[in-house]
Amino acid sequence: MKIIKNFPPNYKEIEKVFGEDKRCVYCYEDTIYNLHDIQLEVHHIAHEQIHSEQQKELGADYWWMRYLEDREFRLKQELEAYGGQLKFVKNKVKDAIFKRFLDDIAGALASETYGNLLTKPQAETKLRHLLKKL
Repeated sequence: MKIIKNFPPNYKEIEKVFGEDKRCVYCYEDTIYNLHDIQLEVHHIAHEQIHSEQQKELGADYWWMRYLEDREFRLKQELEAYGGQLKFVKNKVKDAIFKRFLDDIAGALASETYGNLLTKPQAETKLRHLLKKL
């Protein structure tokens, strides 16, 4: 994947739904748009790679339209991406570190960043169930 410091092509649409968030990066096709030059770890790139694959399957324009308009679709896509990110990390760290990482990821998934789609305990439960399947 390419990583560039720029706006994604659909940034105006994203901003209409989520506002400006200086903690976010955006995947569009095979590119990560890192407008605010956030330090990305390998597991972040793994997460965005899953979004890239999701977009290839549906087409990036259609994927983004659904992501912005359909909360259930957004949750499904993020669960898949965070699940892949967790699987990547689980194979590389000790259990205690993984538990803290899972807690952080559940908090992120439950945050305003994604539109408060669920609570943190709900996010953690869904992520744990998903990890068992991966």
